[in-house]
Amino acid sequence: MKDNTNMKESTTLIGPIKVNGLTQKAVLDLEKLEPAVREKVEDLERQMYENAGNMARGALGIGRALVGIQALLEPMKLFTFYLNRAAWLPSSTAYRYMAAYKRLQGRLPEAVVEKAIASGMTLFGYSDKKPYGRYTKALEQMPAPPAEEKEAERWIYTLRLKAKEIAQTPKREDRERIADMLTRAYLKDPRGTVKQWLLEFAPLVNARIKKAEAA
Repeated sequence: MKDNTNMKESTTLIGPIKVNGLTQKAVLDLEKLEPAVREKVEDLERQMYENAGNMARGALGIGRALVGIQALLEPMKLFTFYLNRAAWLPSSTAYRYMAAYKRLQGRLPEAVVEKAIASGMTLFGYSDKKPYGRYTKALEQMPAPPAEEKEAERWIYTLRLKAKEIAQTPKREDRERIADMLTRAYLKDPRGTVKQWLLEFAPLVNARIKKAEAA
């Protein structure tokens, strides 16, 4: 008869740690923590799960909760075992979310970070070139962020507009560069080839662009 013991969670305890029979990992047993610590961890856990429905938009909220849990458990060397317990969240992802939150926390006041998390902004990235994702360039052009909660929402709204404006800028610049290139080509065209192209082909291109934009 096949032994299914390893398919069940072991009840063997080592302090506040037990071994999960399914994953074979040592995991934190919240019930064995001091009541005050357990209450704080469970409260942060609730906050984390509120953001878990949409991992992309909720990454900063998850990161914030994990940073709080780490502050409680790391002095007891238990944070790794807590991450083992959260089987739905790989450790590598957890640390990326924490790093994203810490990076934002180091740049913006807590009131602004709170509004960003509440609005589900993906105000983070995982590359050195775009540490704040699509908002990286916009942040560089923004005025100093407010510390007051009343002004934080307006600042976040302005940041959204600035990011949208920057996203559209390259398109305008591309059109201007093309126009400038065609102008120079036209002025240096003794045979009239560019002129003929502009007269015959460019209007057709413009018509198709307008049709596509109207669709």
